Amino acid sequence: GGTLTVGSHLNMGDNDILKMGADADLKIYHDGSHSIVADTGTGDLLLKGNASVKLQGINDSNLIIANQGGAVTLYYSNAAKLETVSGGVTVTGVLTATSLDISGDIDVDGTTNLDVVDIDGAVNMATTALVTGVLTTTAATVFNGGFASNAASTISTADNLDTLSLTSTDADGFVGPNLRFYRNSSSPADADMLAALDFEGRNDNSQDVLYAQILTQTSDVSDGTEDGTMYIQGMVAGTTRAKISMFGGETVINDAGIDIDFRVESNGNANMLFVDGGNNRVGIGTSS
Repeated sequence: GGTLTVGSHLNMGDNDILKMGADADLKIYHDGSHSIVADTGTGDLLLKGNASVKLQGINDSNLIIANQGGAVTLYYSNAAKLETVSGGVTVTGVLTATSLDISGDIDVDGTTNLDVVDIDGAVNMATTALVTGVLTTTAATVFNGGFASNAASTISTADNLDTLSLTSTDADGFVGPNLRFYRNSSSPADADMLAALDFEGRNDNSQDVLYAQILTQTSDVSDGTEDGTMYIQGMVAGTTRAKISMFGGETVINDAGIDIDFRVESNGNANMLFVDGGNNRVGIGTSS
């Protein structure tokens, strides 16, 4: 009926119960034989009580573990930090783990800041993924929905493989694959440059040189009378020159008027048609 003081040990046998409170609302069991799991025989400790029973302290009076509405909640300074819910576990605040192994799904509604991510399996993103740093892939990347790049992009290889391949598996008779150069101007005008194909390399002074180029231009943007121009240019003695110019009304070879020859071969004659650019002469069947 009063205070019980034990100077040495209080020994309890298997399945003995230590009851606390006038109504024994808190019970301490010696092992797991009274718990919801099978008896492991390792001396489990089981605390059972009503919904208002709390475990408080553990070297910190701010730490409380309590049963709240059927969910076990861990409080610190009266704020819920860890709570078991019907769908799993809810963590309020920052979760710090030196190692985290997740075999199920991860659903993140807010912002995720990951310094290093090593993913062995597949990644399925249903919405937008924002990568502000460099995205490096060591294997092929497959885009089943296509992709759009809003900035300059570079594709590099260290060998002589096809750097970029466009493949169409359509079995009909229409054109495919297609490579489109689209100048989407809000104020198109005559003589606007449309697109360019540059063929660049280096010279023996380690300088980048534009050796050849294909240019396109709008000659006339009037609705119903549009004209387009294409230039095929090449480097001649250190200067880019127009080799072939295709205007709306004519096609001109050597429109720049430089000293280059024009030659058409037949099956048996290398000079079936020969234009001597320097001497202003035309030879038919001869280059002399």
